[in-house]
Amino acid sequence: RYSKTKSANEFFEFTKGLFEFRKRHSVLHQPFELKLLDYMSCKLPDISFHSVEPFRMDQDPVSRSFAFLLCGKYAKQYTRKEEDSIYVIFNMYWEKVKFSLPVKDSSHEWFKLLCTDGSTDQTFDESKMTSYNEDYYFAPERSISVFVLKEKEGKKKKD
Repeated sequence: RYSKTKSANEFFEFTKGLFEFRKRHSVLHQPFELKLLDYMSCKLPDISFHSVEPFRMDQDPVSRSFAFLLCGKYAKQYTRKEEDSIYVIFNMYWEKVKFSLPVKDSSHEWFKLLCTDGSTDQTFDESKMTSYNEDYYFAPERSISVFVLKEKEGKKKKD
């Protein structure tokens, strides 16, 4: 560690956790350019952009929040296995913003991994993420939230 201050050490641990999370999820560093299309017939595009409503990006210049979903099924084309999908919400507005989560079906489950407001573990430790069973998420003001979408065990298709 380069500093002895508490905040510098916390930032170091946060960044280290972020790098490790990225390494574990190849969907976050894909070797191909993302196409914004469902070219593998997965029912989701490789990447999709959202605002408070799923799949409806608010491109107004005064908008202060958006989200993106990286579909883990696209990892199969270069890792030979499907991965969890990653959903990241950015709320730079000075008040909470209500987001509707984009995938709502009985074969998937959302997990809240991180929120930069300090309400969650800040190390990207997936063993500490919590199940999130709500249809909506109130993104705290000026925060980034990370969710992981997992297929339920009994619902996975055989490769």
